[in-house]
Amino acid sequence: MDLSDFDFLTVVISRNEVESCDTSGPIATLKGLLQSPARIQAFRTRINVAFFGYDDSPEELFEIPAVRNYVSELDAAFPYWLYFMAREYTGLQCLALCMLPPFLTEEARARIHGERLADLMDRRWVPALSHLCAATGESDAEAEALVESALSYFMDGPTPPPPK
Repeated sequence: MDLSDFDFLTVVISRNEVESCDTSGPIATLKGLLQSPARIQAFRTRINVAFFGYDDSPEELFEIPAVRNYVSELDAAFPYWLYFMAREYTGLQCLALCMLPPFLTEEARARIHGERLADLMDRRWVPALSHLCAATGESDAEAEALVESALSYFMDGPTPPPPK
């Protein structure tokens, strides 16, 4: 697949890929985004990740152990979510929730998820974002704007897409 043919990309992950923990296809696609500084910038906040084959599942995706393990494997190979993921869709939310403890009460979720998400961002996702911003020559202010948009996303949910 030639990514230069796209201006937005949804990486669709099948239930079969999740259950076999085969991250090779999505990782190859995602790593293709890192091919050059121009490609990195072209896909800034223009990626979504979606899971296919779970419509009949009574559980939320982040509650399914196989999905959680799969996301952990993806994140180990590609921690650049804050740079690439679109803020208009729920893909980034799903990835984050898979990295946080499931099955909490509302009270525990409010307390624990914020702490764990801050740790995940500080430890992995913000340094990865900063690395890409440095590789593309983007300013600290541009990197900070991406972090701020991610924080708004996590606090307020996805933003509506701009009118066409």
